[in-house]
Amino acid sequence: MAENTEKAIPDAHPAYPVGLRLAGRRVVVLGGGQVAQRRLPALIAAGADVTLVSPPRPRPWT
Repeated sequence: MAENTEKAIPDAHPAYPVGLRLAGRRVVVLGGGQVAQRRLPALIAAGADVTLVSPPRPRPWT
């Protein structure tokens, strides 16, 4: 049996689908971590109406 010699190369920043028109469309982003921080600027630049749903940040002890 032939072995699959191709290796999956993970893409650190996968692209949004080409031709996706988000202007004026509602988009929900779940979570406020690093992935959301990478995604939000592109969604906003595309004109999406973005709603971010994220747990509150813990308060620092004072």
